Amino acid sequence: MSSATPAEATTTGAHSPTITATRNPRTDAQMLCRAKFAFTSAVARAIGQVYKLGYRHYNTSKSQRANFFHQLFYNAISGDLQSGFTIDYTKALVARGNLTPAYNILAVVN
Repeated sequence: MSSATPAEATTTGAHSPTITATRNPRTDAQMLCRAKFAFTSAVARAIGQVYKLGYRHYNTSKSQRANFFHQLFYNAISGDLQSGFTIDYTKALVARGNLTPAYNILAVVN
């Protein structure tokens, strides 16, 4: 039996780390973060694929979903476990970054 604590990674060979099961202390902060993550995920899922167009040219080192999720999680969603979570729609950005240039624009004045 290993003497490693549940959250430790042990090395059994030169390049074969073994990850043991993580502990689940269920602290208030952890439960709040998990609930906020679940709520943010449900909101992103409900919006659908719209964010893929809106975040296409913004921070290409991460996926469009990751950029959108990050923006929602840290800026637009607030609340707690007792009263629930809400979205501040003025801070929820469905699109971000540079605009795609418009070509062949024609204005007609009557």
